[in-house]
Amino acid sequence: MVGAALLTAYKNAGENIDLHSSLIETMNRGKSVPGGACGFWGACGAGISSGMFISIISKSTPLAIEYNISNFNLISMLTCYPNPQNGRYQNEASSC
Repeated sequence: MVGAALLTAYKNAGENIDLHSSLIETMNRGKSVPGGACGFWGACGAGISSGMFISIISKSTPLAIEYNISNFNLISMLTCYPNPQNGRYQNEASSC
């Protein structure tokens, strides 16, 4: 649901995407995430869905011909938060 909300907001912000096909793709990808992924995989469904959003808008897949590091930076930023002391982004696992 998070991916669908992000896609809709992205479209409503003026970006040129085919919202209908993007929502269908999000739904199809989401069906492959098993129930209980948070407990069994340690991966929150909202985070997985956010990653799906980024991969759909950037057309980034494991089969993509071009490797674009900025796509992975976008995904990384979804898990970061600003450090109140210096304003730089960080997360628990690494500095962003």
